[in-house]
Amino acid sequence: MMVGAGAILAAARLLTPDPSGYGTHEHIFLLPCIFRSVTGLPCPFCGMTTAFALMARGQWAAAFGIHALSPAAYLLTWGVMLAGAVGLVRNRRAVPQWLFGQRAGRVILFIILLGWVANLARVLWHV
Repeated sequence: MMVGAGAILAAARLLTPDPSGYGTHEHIFLLPCIFRSVTGLPCPFCGMTTAFALMARGQWAAAFGIHALSPAAYLLTWGVMLAGAVGLVRNRRAVPQWLFGQRAGRVILFIILLGWVANLARVLWHV
């Protein structure tokens, strides 16, 4: 998990944010968002790569304007990487076991849903 989080943070720093707010992931040869292509609306994660790239450059307000959950997700990614490093040094689990339970899963899904609703509202009402 530590290596994955570190790779995400490194990629965010190396990628140039797409000026449109979406599509930065296509710079690393990933496919365009199918949901957005079909509906014209952002999926729950649309804009997150661009937002991470902006946050890696200190542009937090711009990142928040692209995806409502991006600051929290970015800080969580740093937390996972640091917890992994501490766990590696202490030879302990890096992530608490309760995070893998049903209750934590439901909370995480609910937070993602709230972020998606906020992003949809921003797109539909040009907020």
